[in-house]
Amino acid sequence: MFYNTYVSKYVLVATLTNIPNLLVYKLKEKHIQNAHVGKIVLVPIKSRYYKGVITELFEELPENCKNFEIEEIYDMPPLPQLFDEQLLQFYKFAANLLLFHYLNYHSMNGTELSYLRHLGG
Repeated sequence: MFYNTYVSKYVLVATLTNIPNLLVYKLKEKHIQNAHVGKIVLVPIKSRYYKGVITELFEELPENCKNFEIEEIYDMPPLPQLFDEQLLQFYKFAANLLLFHYLNYHSMNGTELSYLRHLGG
């Protein structure tokens, strides 16, 4: 298990919702020492709380977030770590590899991928 070795005050969270982006949250003081990649957290989104997984830790608020009000993580349940940083890197590699093969297959077969235009691709 990998623990927070420096004082991280902010985290990047992948929520278990249909939100495609990762979200930045501030850590409460009581959660700082237990925050690590792969830890399950509860985060506020609008008026509800959702489960999410920490994917990155930050000592300082990222530049692209400085103009926004950053909410705090609601809670960090005492659940086991889902993955560590090495496994997260493997998941990212596998996802990119699958996406590359999917797009390559469809572009070679002339398949129209209209949703790519929506994504800016």
